[in-house]
Amino acid sequence: MRTRGKSLLLLLAAFCLLHRADGQVHLAGADRAALLGTVAAGLGHAIAEGEPIKCGTPLIMSARAARSSLPLSAQAALEALDARPSGPDTNQTSIVGNGFCIHFDTTGGNAAALLDAQHQPIAGSARAFADSVVSIMGTVVAEEIGVLGFEPPPTDGTLGGGPEYDIYVTNLGSEYGETAADLFTGNGSRSTTFITIDNDFTFVVPDSNKGLPALRVTLAHEFHHAIQIGSYGYWADDVWFHEITSVWMEDVVFTGVNDYYNYLWASWSQFFNPETPLNSNDLIMYSRGIWGQFMTKKYGADAMRHAWEAARTVAPLQALDQSLRTNSSVTLPQAFAEWCSWNAYTWKRADADRYYPEGAAYPPMAEIHYDIPGGLREVDGTLPCLASKYYRLSSGVDTVAIIAVHSTMDCGTSQSPFTFFVSTSKWDDSYKPTQGGLFLKTSFPSGSDWVVWEEGSQGTVSASIAAEGTVFPNPLRVDGLSSAYIRADAQEAIVSIYSSNMTLVYQRDQTAQTMLGRTVFTWTGCTTGGERVASGIYIFVLNASGRTIRGKLAVVRK
Repeated sequence: MRTRGKSLLLLLAAFCLLHRADGQVHLAGADRAALLGTVAAGLGHAIAEGEPIKCGTPLIMSARAARSSLPLSAQAALEALDARPSGPDTNQTSIVGNGFCIHFDTTGGNAAALLDAQHQPIAGSARAFADSVVSIMGTVVAEEIGVLGFEPPPTDGTLGGGPEYDIYVTNLGSEYGETAADLFTGNGSRSTTFITIDNDFTFVVPDSNKGLPALRVTLAHEFHHAIQIGSYGYWADDVWFHEITSVWMEDVVFTGVNDYYNYLWASWSQFFNPETPLNSNDLIMYSRGIWGQFMTKKYGADAMRHAWEAARTVAPLQALDQSLRTNSSVTLPQAFAEWCSWNAYTWKRADADRYYPEGAAYPPMAEIHYDIPGGLREVDGTLPCLASKYYRLSSGVDTVAIIAVHSTMDCGTSQSPFTFFVSTSKWDDSYKPTQGGLFLKTSFPSGSDWVVWEEGSQGTVSASIAAEGTVFPNPLRVDGLSSAYIRADAQEAIVSIYSSNMTLVYQRDQTAQTMLGRTVFTWTGCTTGGERVASGIYIFVLNASGRTIRGKLAVVRK
C-alpha cells in the first residue's frame, strides 16, 4: 500500500520505453515518464514508482491550473504531455462505432491486446480490443447519459480526424487512463476532451480484474470526466469531486467489477484516515467514490447529477450544498454528518438495507480505543472542516462508540479543537446517558459546526441533538433554503415561534421528520406568511401530546 497522505503527484508510476514497428517513438514509456517527471518537478513534487494508478487526469488538471507559474521546461513538457496525438505520433489505425473513434496500434509495443486465461496479451487481437472498446462505450453512454441523464460531452469538430469522440490506446505502463481537455481557461471552464487508455491492462490487481474488466471501469470512469469537463465544469482546484464522481460511476455502470475495492483497503483510504477533509485532493479521494453511493441511496438517483448541474456556476463544495438544499432540504454539513455514520457500518457490521449495498466487502472503520480509568475519561482532539474521528470507550462490559464530526464548510481554519467526556456515572445534568450504559458530555467551541454520533445496538443516533428542545443548527442562517431542526419525542406538534418581545411570528401544525436519527420539527426562519424574519433571538414553543417544549434560538439574516 502507498504511504498515507501522499499526493497523487508523488505516486505516478514509471513507464517502459516503447517504439512503433516503423521505428517512430510514441509519447509513452520513458519519454512519457520524463515528461511527467518534469511537470511534477515544476509543481514541487517528485515521481516515485508505485502500484497501479487509476487516473492521470489530476496531474494534468493541477499542472494546467498552475501553468503560468511553472518553469518553462515544465510548461513545454505539459504541452507535449496533454496534447492530442498528431502527425508521426498518431496511432497506426482507427475504427469508428457508436459515435467514437478508437485510435490504436496493431503491432509494436503499443499494440492493443486482449488477454488469455493466463492474463497474457493475445497476439493479433488489437482489432478485437478496439471492437470491445466500441461495444463497451455503447453500454457506458446508455447508462451515464440515457439512464442517469447527464449531458453528453460536446463534439470536437474535426479534432482527431472527425466529429466522433476520440479514444487513444497506448501502453501507459501502470496507469489505467486519463482524460485531457483541449482548452483550459480557469476553474469552471468547459472544453472538448479526448481519452487515453492503456493497451492491455496487464498490471491490474487482482488478476480477475485484468484485461476487459479493467477496460470496462476505465471507460466508465474516463468518459464521465469527459462529461464533467465538457458539459458542467473543469475545477482544477477541486479534482476530488471529479474523481469521487468517476469512481462512483465505475460501480454504477459495471457493478460486478469492483475495482474500487482496491482504494477502500489502501492505507490512505477514508476508512483509515477519516480526519482528512472531504475536499482533499490527495489520494484519499479515490476511496471516497462511496460518497456517490450514499448520495444516491439517501437523496435519490439524480442527486449527483444535480450537484454537477450546480457546478456550472459554483465550485463543488458550494454546488453540493446548493443542490442538496434545493432538492432534498438538507445542507451539505448535515449530509456529511450522516455519511460519517454510514461509514461505521461496514465489514462485519454492514447492513445492506440501511447503508451500503456492498458494505460487507468494505474495511472496518479505524477507531481510537480508550479505557475509562477511575470512571471518567476526557478525550481531546482537533479536526479540520468536513472531517471525522471514531472512538470506542470501554469500562468493563459497558462500551460506547462515539463519532466526532466537524461538519462546517468553512475550511479557512486548518484545525478546530473539541472535547468530550465519558463517565461510568452521571456526574451532573450535563452528562447524558448513552446506549452503551455510560454517560457522555460534549464540549465544542461552536456547537452548530459539530455533530456527535453515538453508536448502539439500534444503529447510530445523534448525541448532538439528543435532548428534547435542542436546536440544530443554532444560529439559523436565514437564506430561503436552510431550516432549524427542533428536537422532540413526538410525531405531531403545534410549532410556534415568537420574537424576543413575545410577538407570534410563526405557527403551524407539523408532522415530525427524521434528522440525524432523531424526530425533529422544523422552522425555516420565515413568518407564517412566508416573509423572512429579522436577525435576533427567537423563542420556540412546541405543544406535543399534552407536553410543552420551549427554548431559544438565534437567527442571522443573510
